[in-house]
Amino acid sequence: METNPFSLDKVISYVEHRHPDGDALGRLSDAALIGADLNEQGDALIGYYVDQARKSGASWSQIGLSLGVTKQAAQQRHVSKPSASGTNAN
Repeated sequence: METNPFSLDKVISYVEHRHPDGDALGRLSDAALIGADLNEQGDALIGYYVDQARKSGASWSQIGLSLGVTKQAAQQRHVSKPSASGTNAN
């Protein structure tokens, strides 16, 4: 497996580049925002590939195994909830 394209060193360099004055609190604030964004993107990335696995015929048991969780945990996390109109978004 290749190394992560978003290494900690690269993210630190990015934050420090945004605050060349060395503003520690500004860097901390940006780091918190960037960390939250990376978490959201990570969740979206996993969700995308769960959808792809389901479309290719993978079972929830197989998906759970790939994610390191139970079938039930995978389903609870990745099955869309019915909308207010009663239709399922998935």
